[in-house]
Amino acid sequence: MTSTQRWLLAMMALLLLSCQSTPPPVYYRLDATAATASGEPGPSIGVMPVAAPEYLSRSNLVRDSRGSAVTVDGGEKWVEPLDAAIARVVTLNLSRMLPTNDIRPYPWNSRQAPDITIRIKVQDLRSVPGEATLVAETVLTHRDGAFASELISLQTPLSDSLQGSDIASAYNQLLEDFSRQMAASIHRLPAVSPDPAN
Repeated sequence: MTSTQRWLLAMMALLLLSCQSTPPPVYYRLDATAATASGEPGPSIGVMPVAAPEYLSRSNLVRDSRGSAVTVDGGEKWVEPLDAAIARVVTLNLSRMLPTNDIRPYPWNSRQAPDITIRIKVQDLRSVPGEATLVAETVLTHRDGAFASELISLQTPLSDSLQGSDIASAYNQLLEDFSRQMAASIHRLPAVSPDPAN
């Protein structure tokens, strides 16, 4: 065996060992945490796709420092895109908070548009030692023409260690608080007139 062959074998052995020693990634999911309430007849509500900053468009968990530095963790990942997770969790939370049994994720039948449409644009979602923050713009559009817009800024405590499971739990809490504020805004809208098409 030549020295080149021995070198190639050694390199292949090292590559195999490095592949075997890399632990598989840990995946986290965001979940609805609001208490379940019984649905009843009420206005139909549609949740549009959530817009989020580009830095959140990744599967890896992002941790922030108190300054501008961020850490992207390759070993801890979200199981689904964060914008889709936020839309799903808000939809589920609202279905448990509002007196209606008709809350729809987008898309829906254009001939049966919901009475109230919700648009969410996340401006910031971050975790720093001690605190997680959510800042989002919301627009509620009423089928009768009324609308309400609001910038919601929320914080919740977070452990200094910034463990992935703690970040997921903190984000769940932020989304529950956010959904509660959205539900209150929906309650403040005028009653929806019957749809003449129905």
